[in-house]
Amino acid sequence: MDVHILRVMCDGMTCEASCPHCVYRAGQDQIGNDSFDFQAFEKARQFALRSGAVTLEIEAGGDPLADEWTKLYQILSEGSSDFPQVGLTTPGQGIFDSQESFLNLIGWHLTNLTLTIPHHDPKKRKTLLGLDLDYGELVGYLREECRVVVRAACFLSRQGISSSQEVLDFVNWSREVGIQQIAFREIEPPDETLNAETAQWCHENAVEVDTEENWNFDDPGRAVLYVNSLVSQNQARPVYVLPWGETVYDIDGVNVIFEKSEKNYYGKFIKSLVLSGQHVYARWESGGTIIF
Repeated sequence: MDVHILRVMCDGMTCEASCPHCVYRAGQDQIGNDSFDFQAFEKARQFALRSGAVTLEIEAGGDPLADEWTKLYQILSEGSSDFPQVGLTTPGQGIFDSQESFLNLIGWHLTNLTLTIPHHDPKKRKTLLGLDLDYGELVGYLREECRVVVRAACFLSRQGISSSQEVLDFVNWSREVGIQQIAFREIEPPDETLNAETAQWCHENAVEVDTEENWNFDDPGRAVLYVNSLVSQNQARPVYVLPWGETVYDIDGVNVIFEKSEKNYYGKFIKSLVLSGQHVYARWESGGTIIF
C-alpha cells in the first residue's frame, strides 16, 4: 500500500468560521467529544510510516486551534519527528487569539500552515468565511516569525471562485500577501442527514474541476472550471505530477494544485490515511473505506 499523508482528525472542535459548505458552522457546540485515542494514533502512525507516508496533517471538523492545546502538543510530540512535513489546517482566527500557545505549537516541528480562504475580495470572503482577518499581517507573521510555509485552501463555488480569471486574481492576491501554495478544491456535499441546508447549498453552488474542455451539453447548468484553459494561455505551467495523479502548476511564482473531491478519486496510491476516532479510513469517516 502506497500512502502519502496521515490526516489526524481531532474531535471536540468548535469553529468561529461559518463556511456555508461545512456542516460544522460557527455557533455550534462541540463536535463529538473532547477525547483523543492516542493508542489508535500510535497504530495509525506506524501503519502510515510503513506504507510510505511523508506528511502528518492535523485537521478537524471545526478548527483544531479551538481545541485543547495540550492535545495538539501531544500529537505533535509523539509523531512530528517521523514525518518530513507536518501541517495544520485552520481558518486562522486562533493564531493571534492564542499567540503564545500557537508559538509553542510551532516549536513541535510544524512546517506547513494551511489557511482556509474562500476568496480574495474582502466582502465576498467575509460572507463566505464569517471572519475578518488581516492576511497581510497574518501571513507575514507566519512566514517571518514562525518560519512555516503558508498555504491557502480555497473551496470552489459559484459564490466564490468559479472561473479561470478568478483563479488568476486569487493567485495574484495570494502572491502579494505572501502565500506560497494554493489548493483549489472541489466541494463534496455532505450527507443530507447531517445538515440538509448545507447539503442543498453545496449541490447548488459546487464547481467541478476538469482538466479537459469536454463540454457536457446534457447538463448545461453544471459549473466547471477548466484547468487546461489556463495552460493553453500560458498562464499556468505544469511542474510535476503527484503520485495519485494531480498536477502541480506554477502560476506567477505560486505553487497551485486543483483537487478533485474524494468521491472522484481512486487509484494505486492512497492520498490520505485518515484517523478519525478509533479507526483509520482511506477517506474521512466513509464507512466503506475503513482499513482498521
